[in-house]
Amino acid sequence: MNKKMLCILTFFIIVFSIILYFPMYVQSSTSLNYRSLQASFEEKQVRTITIAVPLKDVNSEFIEVRLQDCFFAESSGKKLNPDRLSIVTSSGNYHLKNRNIEIPVDELKKHENKPKVLLETKITVKPNDYPGKYHNKLIISQTDSDGKLSEKEISVQFNIEPWLELKLNPYFHKMSEADFREKHVKSTIPGKIKISGNIPWQLLVKGDKNGISFDSELILKASSEDDRIEFMNENINIRGQKIKLASSNLKASNTEKTFVITFDMLIKNFHQIKAGILEFPVSFELQPLEFN
Repeated sequence: MNKKMLCILTFFIIVFSIILYFPMYVQSSTSLNYRSLQASFEEKQVRTITIAVPLKDVNSEFIEVRLQDCFFAESSGKKLNPDRLSIVTSSGNYHLKNRNIEIPVDELKKHENKPKVLLETKITVKPNDYPGKYHNKLIISQTDSDGKLSEKEISVQFNIEPWLELKLNPYFHKMSEADFREKHVKSTIPGKIKISGNIPWQLLVKGDKNGISFDSELILKASSEDDRIEFMNENINIRGQKIKLASSNLKASNTEKTFVITFDMLIKNFHQIKAGILEFPVSFELQPLEFN
């Protein structure tokens, strides 16, 4: 590698390291664009952006901040509370509202060379938040040395991404001893499927033809106490192709978007089970459904 290429490579490594190390800074003081955020099961996502705010009076003790609207709004009508946006200071977080909140200047970081303070803003997205593009406006108010009030509007926007997650009890595969009178085997431990997400879904089940002859019956019996779950059939005879087992109805849910399905497995005519197979040969697949 020649000297010129080495210098170029070193430059890009330094720039990339700076981007990773320091919090995100806005390119324009007229907008706060947090871009896309995605939560996960029981885990919030937080992102910060810091902006430099010129002081109208170098002796100012406070600046005031508020949101223009009562909620962060999404195009389909979904709303999020204003306190999802907060200002991080040396004494803690100030959660935004639709009315002025005083923030002491002494609690904010100062710009090194100019009469400015650094306002660190933080947006928080929760697992149950509905996907979509949300927006509002941040209003920063100051009074100069002559008592004149000035306000600055900053557009705030962020995009919440859809997500789905499936957790499956791995022990449901285990078979109990065969019942020679009934000629079947059943699952030793009931299966449990836990589905979380912020969009509608459907759950598919499929049998493994290499594990069992489909001349016998591989039966899955599913149930749930959650009336938001719609079952196609609570007793399914599983074959080699994917079969729709259940789907969600998120319209019946306000905040909680975790679903639990329990099921039992049964193989009739155990003589069709291939030698050495000690587990139920089934798999599950979670797919998203269209949503508005």
